[in-house]
Amino acid sequence: VTGEPYVQANFTADPSLGPIPLEVQFTDLSIGPVTSWDWDFDADGIYDSQEQNPVWTYSDDAIYSVWLRVSNEFYSDSIFQFEIIQTGLPAIANFTADPVQGEAPLQVQFTNLSSGGPAWLQWDFNNDGIIDSYDEDPVFTYDSAGLYTVKLQIDNGISEDTLLKENYIEVAPPIGLNENTVNKISVYPNPAGSFVVFDFADETPPDQTEIIIRDITGQLLTNTKIDRSPNRISWRTDGIDSGVYFYRVKSAGYSINGKIVIQQ
Repeated sequence: VTGEPYVQANFTADPSLGPIPLEVQFTDLSIGPVTSWDWDFDADGIYDSQEQNPVWTYSDDAIYSVWLRVSNEFYSDSIFQFEIIQTGLPAIANFTADPVQGEAPLQVQFTNLSSGGPAWLQWDFNNDGIIDSYDEDPVFTYDSAGLYTVKLQIDNGISEDTLLKENYIEVAPPIGLNENTVNKISVYPNPAGSFVVFDFADETPPDQTEIIIRDITGQLLTNTKIDRSPNRISWRTDGIDSGVYFYRVKSAGYSINGKIVIQQ
């Protein structure tokens, strides 16, 4: 019939790619005076919506084709968009490390526990912005004392995810006790409260004896006060936070390292 209005079907979908459950906004772009819309969001032959601009949620991991049929009193038209929607499992980053504490150099085995079948992953073992490894289960050695934040980024082609574990790896300065000199002093109480005593048994600590105390990051403590008595050196821990600290006793002929736990 000449002059009667025709229609031409067309539409867009956004987003067309994403993890399940994926909510998709369909937008009708059809030409002509359309009065009815029939949507089939998975091309199974069953119409799922008669709205003009519907929203549909895909719950299964699959690739979907979509039909749209539009019509008015005189005409109808259909459009089929092949495999326009792709969904998948969400990428969820996760990992463990073993050990997470120890003395430098500390070799750590990282194990990827991510889900969603990541196509690629990248590790930043000290969160400095430099990628250290692309391996699935890498091994990394921390050479210096400190607290290290570890970042894992993954992508499975559908979605991506990042996991940041702050202060996850604790690396202490090397202790390295010398079996020949370890009995020269006693350190007590340990764990300690308001003070720590370095007892030199029957020996009087010479004037050149030096006690160096560092925190878990390797930072030298400057607010320590050392008191001497004939066979002892005491360290007052006023103002020192609870935690693990490392000492080095340096004297004539030997050097001894050890660990102190402060519980205020």
